[in-house]
Amino acid sequence: MANSTLAIINSKNRLSESISSSNFSYNIGTAIEIQELALKSVSLPNTAYNINKYNNFFNFNVGGVDKTIIIPVGQYNLADLIAKMITLMLSQGVVATITQNPQTYKLTFNFPAVSVIYVAPTLLSYYLGFNIPNIISYPTIPIASIIAPNVPILQGTMNYYIASRTLGQGVNALLFNAVRNLSIIAVIPNNVPFGSIIQYVPSDILLDLKLYASKQNIQQIDIVILDTNFNIVDLNGSDVELTFKCYLKSRVEEWSNK
Repeated sequence: MANSTLAIINSKNRLSESISSSNFSYNIGTAIEIQELALKSVSLPNTAYNINKYNNFFNFNVGGVDKTIIIPVGQYNLADLIAKMITLMLSQGVVATITQNPQTYKLTFNFPAVSVIYVAPTLLSYYLGFNIPNIISYPTIPIASIIAPNVPILQGTMNYYIASRTLGQGVNALLFNAVRNLSIIAVIPNNVPFGSIIQYVPSDILLDLKLYASKQNIQQIDIVILDTNFNIVDLNGSDVELTFKCYLKSRVEEWSNK
């Protein structure tokens, strides 16, 4: 009897109760009890928008009045995002301009010089260069411009995280959420343009081997794909495929019996 087998999981064939192609349940069709698990490969489409429901609002204050604009979810380059923000600010009666310095690439926000202004920290302001932990404020003098301390980054998530409740039970996985019992199985670097497919193969599958304390039945498993902020990503209907090498008994046990 072979000591290992491959489990190929494609979200296209997920169970009907699944939520999406990035949050799904899968039945491999037969009961398999395994002792160890290793990720062999991942085919993951980079189709999660850089502006999503978690990072699409921008908070600021002009003339002592708090303002919020909400950017429609989508994939944006910097020019389109700036144009949309200016339009949304104008809809709230704020005439603003946003420009990028050609030497430093930092953004400058120009508002009417009516009072102290500030930009509050949100995920969107972080991506626009306001990546410091506290509110950026100027409490002493009226000011008409704010220069972001850092350059904007609109790549989207830097990594995708493969997580699972089933596969993470009783193994040496990183526990992400103790309440949901959701464990990180693998980290997939996002190194391709939006719309392309990440073809990830670890350099050595045994480096991130999951060893179960006792044999684990993986006939039905769950897969969740998270972004850098550990939010469940929306792949916009694209499917992901994962291949696991499943060891039916531990390799240490096999060697000891030889």
